[in-house]
Amino acid sequence: MGKNLSPREVDALLPKLEGIFLHMDACRKRVYELAATRPPPNAHPTATEVADSARIRSQMEFLLRAVRDDIALVSQLGGTVKDIDAGLVDFPGRVDDEDVWLCWKRSENKIHYWHPLDAGFSERQTLQRSEDRTSTTH
Repeated sequence: MGKNLSPREVDALLPKLEGIFLHMDACRKRVYELAATRPPPNAHPTATEVADSARIRSQMEFLLRAVRDDIALVSQLGGTVKDIDAGLVDFPGRVDDEDVWLCWKRSENKIHYWHPLDAGFSERQTLQRSEDRTSTTH
């Protein structure tokens, strides 16, 4: 686990994370499209089929490498990608003097949840943030 981040520090990363996930979406979509165009297996492929298959495989590998690079970039930012499809990323943080995961789900505009280190998404708890508390002074 890396350095603990505050909810505000994670909030500042969210626009960058959205961009990273958009790039992963585009790469993954293209991989699926390419997979659908691959020639079916043939016991005696033509030279063209072999070349097409190799070209498509090479493009797919390049795109999948780009997705792995994006996951590594999230890691460099301090997060751990938990689910690409759902857009789940956990960041190390602290709540009530306890090390926890600050949990972000794609499309959330700021960190709203956390869960214990040994728990997952299903055990997310609402994060009480200082700016969420309104104080009334008379």
